[in-house]
Amino acid sequence: MNKFLLTLALLCALPFAAIAEPYTFLEAVAEKGDGMYALLRRFDLPPSSCNQEAFHSINSLSAKQALHAGKTYKVPVLIYPYNGKSIRSTIGIKDFALAKQIQAYNRARVKAGQQKKQYEKSKELWVPYDYLLCEKENPPVLAPAEAVLVASKTPENTLVTPVAESTGINEKISTAGYSIFGEKYSKVKREDDKLKGKIFYLVSGHGGPDPGAIGKKRDNALCEDEYAYDVVLRLARNIIAHGGVPYVIVRDPDDGIRDDEFLSCDYDEQVWGDQKIPLNQTKRLRQRSNAINDLVKENNKKGTVDQYCIVIHVDSRHAETQTDLFFYHQKNSKVSSRLTKDMRATVEKNYKRNGRTREYKGAILTRDLHMLREVDVPTVYIELGNIQHSFDQKRVLQPRNRQALANWFAEGITTSLKR
Repeated sequence: MNKFLLTLALLCALPFAAIAEPYTFLEAVAEKGDGMYALLRRFDLPPSSCNQEAFHSINSLSAKQALHAGKTYKVPVLIYPYNGKSIRSTIGIKDFALAKQIQAYNRARVKAGQQKKQYEKSKELWVPYDYLLCEKENPPVLAPAEAVLVASKTPENTLVTPVAESTGINEKISTAGYSIFGEKYSKVKREDDKLKGKIFYLVSGHGGPDPGAIGKKRDNALCEDEYAYDVVLRLARNIIAHGGVPYVIVRDPDDGIRDDEFLSCDYDEQVWGDQKIPLNQTKRLRQRSNAINDLVKENNKKGTVDQYCIVIHVDSRHAETQTDLFFYHQKNSKVSSRLTKDMRATVEKNYKRNGRTREYKGAILTRDLHMLREVDVPTVYIELGNIQHSFDQKRVLQPRNRQALANWFAEGITTSLKR
């Protein structure tokens, strides 16, 4: 395929350009009926807003412009001249896990027939744009009038069913239950007070205009945001059951907890505070972290200092890469690091407890992600596996597995925070 040298003007137009140069962009010819999504799928690129914005930018297209069959378009895949030593020194990165991910991507391109030789021989290293130049996370769209918070004073050993009429902590109690969980799961029984006095900001990745990564199973689209959201809701119920206060930051007015294998993809997710989410990724990320930080300040004034944030995503890699769920923590937060390690240890313990024959290899890493860098409380960032891999898909497709994940996370949290 033809390639072109990146111009200085383009470098200035694209974000996060402080990586090794020179590189070129991959080019591909649009076939009849192809749109932007088809070209992204052809090269196993998720249709994230960041990739979409990059595609439009490098091709000088507006979001509404159609593609023309037979015309060559630039694809958000960077092509580096491989230096013959290593992926990391070629690109100028230190992240070994990311280098392995890039290696796997190149191996898959050879297998798909898109590259004739392995990069070691061809001296061409392909790197998806979003591996280097996109934030991992993209927020959602509107917001409900109802908040998911347990009242500050709740009868013990009863079904607690608060419905918020404001964004404060002292809501009125209603027999209607927590409608955000759906009718079946709306009522939550208090089991104990292990998390009493602790607040959690729960964030499911993507949503609204951006479904995140999209997998496929028996002609069903698997949208990352739907499965991450279902796990978040289940975790929120567990936190309430242990006396904690969960703020569900990303919300869907229609979808409660769903006991289905295939969760319908939609675009009506909402974000705390009735804020419509902008299409721009950077603005959406700032909006989300700002919403959390504003709540943190409010709750600090009310005397609640034990506040934490849990962010849940589903990773996307090429279809042959199996991954265990893995964790990121904040670089300079001992509490974030300890909580992450305890949650990871709990997952590993439960793998063994449930008779898993394969060793659990989920990593603990740190990375300069917006939600780790900008949120003002200890934060744990979790990836549930590869939504493209058939085995990893079972981890999120089966509702009992999503519940198990929520149970394990809650167990890890209570274990860590009881100290």
